[in-house]
Formats: sequence, structure tokens, C-alpha cells
Amino acid sequence: MKVLINKNELNKILKKLNNVIVSNNKMKPYHSYLLIEATEKEINFYANNEYFSAKCTLAENIDVLEEGEVIVKGKIFSELINGIKEDIIIIQEKDQTLLVKTKKTNINLNTIDKKEFPRIRFNQNVDLKEFDELKIQHSLLTKGLKKIAHAVSTFRESTRKFNGVNFNGSNGKQIFLEASDSYKLSVYEIKQKTDPFNFIVETNLLSFINSFNPEGGDLISIFFRKEHKDDLSTELLIKLDNFLINYTSINESFPRVMQLFDFEPETKVTIQKNELKDALQRILTLAQNERFFLCDMQVTNSHLKINSNVQNIGASLEEVTCLKFEGHKLNIAVNALSLLEHIDSFDTDEIELYFQGSNKYFLISSNNEPELKEILVPSK
Repeated sequence: MKVLINKNELNKILKKLNNVIVSNNKMKPYHSYLLIEATEKEINFYANNEYFSAKCTLAENIDVLEEGEVIVKGKIFSELINGIKEDIIIIQEKDQTLLVKTKKTNINLNTIDKKEFPRIRFNQNVDLKEFDELKIQHSLLTKGLKKIAHAVSTFRESTRKFNGVNFNGSNGKQIFLEASDSYKLSVYEIKQKTDPFNFIVETNLLSFINSFNPEGGDLISIFFRKEHKDDLSTELLIKLDNFLINYTSINESFPRVMQLFDFEPETKVTIQKNELKDALQRILTLAQNERFFLCDMQVTNSHLKINSNVQNIGASLEEVTCLKFEGHKLNIAVNALSLLEHIDSFDTDEIELYFQGSNKYFLISSNNEPELKEILVPSK
């Protein structure tokens, strides 16, 4: 293999693939490698981790002198390319090494046997007509994902459904992005008609998608089909710019959460988000940012009174003004960090809290941002 390639084009690809490559996985060291494949008219770059595989195709600003393929350590190769100043780079396989050349630089990198790199499932002859296709605005998708990402479980669950976001298009009229760790729930609505679908996407892949700033338009195409052999999984192919991503979603049943928003509240209050946010941040500072720190919240017709007590450190009382109040007074115990993350995902300043009582989950929403709804379960 021997190719001439523009350094800036190569650098952009490698920066993206660095988000796929895992450099410290001793159990699966091949996840730290990058496969470079040169064909007659293009160069393909492959990387994979335990969650998904990615392929990037470069067909411009290259000159393929000899076809072939080579496998190198991804992070090291990327850092070396980033440090080169010249515009044109020669990449050549020679004597089981990869030679990286410019006018002033000659670098030899060790390679590995091609058999040690798992063949990633990118069938060149795949018939996309066998897949259903979802086209969605990348900017709208990433906006929704960022707003609900905090609700995804940060623990590696025995069931994977809480380690990702559920794409719920089951009614064909809207797409609901749903995330939960079973204690908090966030749902973001995208108004778009689609054929019915439902699948869960792991957060590592979603972070990779969020890292893009699309150059070829704002649309992202998600092709999906159930695996015919068992119907226990759904194969996804995601096209974004010159990247193709392969991912298999396990068909676990995500809880039917939309019905949770339909209840008659006993108490409803409207508050300023930033006032509550500032109060919770002071409480968490006192609690040394303990993620499971609980505080008592008294809801009255004039204020939210939040009491916190940190052993051997101190105590605080925060009062947040109620702009509006309807219903009954109540006391409820909440996780301070979870409440802060929920309210901080809203862009608008006025938010509404809907309570069913002291022992039931409550709803957080905003009339100015109706596409986002969140639920928090009280703590005991």
C-alpha cells in the first residue's frame, strides 16, 4: 500500500476516529488499532470498540499509488500525523511496517497481522432496501440528546436498556427520545412523521454522533432492521458525512413511560429556574458534591424551603420564591444533584413542578419548552 494524502483531511478523520478507539483495553487490544485500506479510488479507515464500529471513506485530496491495507496503533498514528507540519504525506506499507514520509520526516510504525483485527461488518453489497430509514436533523437530534443525557444510568446495568436512549417512534407521529435510570426520567419530543419504530442506542455511540459538526448538510440517516435470525436485536447503519457506523441494538423492552405524564396534580408551582439552580448548587457545595445527597423540600404557597444537613460540616436553609402556587402544601425528600440536572436542562427561566403528594414521583416541565418533560422519584 502506498498513498499520497492531504494532512489536514487525514487529521480531521483521525480526530473523529479517536473517539472510537480504546487505547487501554488489555482484554481486547485490537480495539486500540486502526485499519487503513487503500483501493483504486479511495481510502477507507476502520475502527471499532465493544459498542460499535465506524468506517470513514476519503475519495478526495488523495492519490493511491499502490492498493493494500495495513493495521497500526490508532492513537499513536493520530498524534504523529497531528504533529506533522507539511501539507502532503506519503503513507506506505514496507517490510511489515508503516512508513510515514514528508520532505523532512521519516517515521516507521510497527504493524500487526491482519488476522488479529476483527473483520468489521461493512458489507459493500448490502442492500439498503432491506432496511427501514429514519432521516432526522442532526442539530435537532443532538439538541435533544444533550438535554436528556443526564438521565441515562451511569452504572453498567445488567440490563442495557438504561445505559442508552430509547428512540420511540411507535405512534408514527413523533419521535420521543427517552432516558432513565429508573429514578429519574427525561423525554424529548421531536415532531416528525415516521414509520413506526423502536430501538435503544448506547450512550457511547450517541456521544460519537454528538461530536460531529456535519459538513454535507444537517441530515443524518439511520437505517435499521431486525436481525432475521432471532429478532432479538436490531441492526443499525448510520450515515453521517463520509462516515458509516455499524451498531447492533439489543431488543430489550424500554418501559412505557409516556403514560406517566398523565396525572392530575395535587400541587402545582411555578419558579425561576436560575433561583432554584443557585440554591441547589450552594447545597451541593456544602455536601461536597455528593451525588446521592438528599435534602428536604417544603412546598408552601410562597416558597420552596429546602433544608440540608451535612454531618460534621454544617446545615443550610434555602428559600426559592414561588411565582405561582396551586393546591396543597407538602414536604418531599429529593436528590439534590438529580433535581439540579433536571432543571438545568431547560433553556427557559420559568419552570413548573407538578406534585402528586409526598411519596409519588413529580413532573418538571415548562410552558415555554413543551418538548421536554422530566420526572423525579422522591427519596426516602
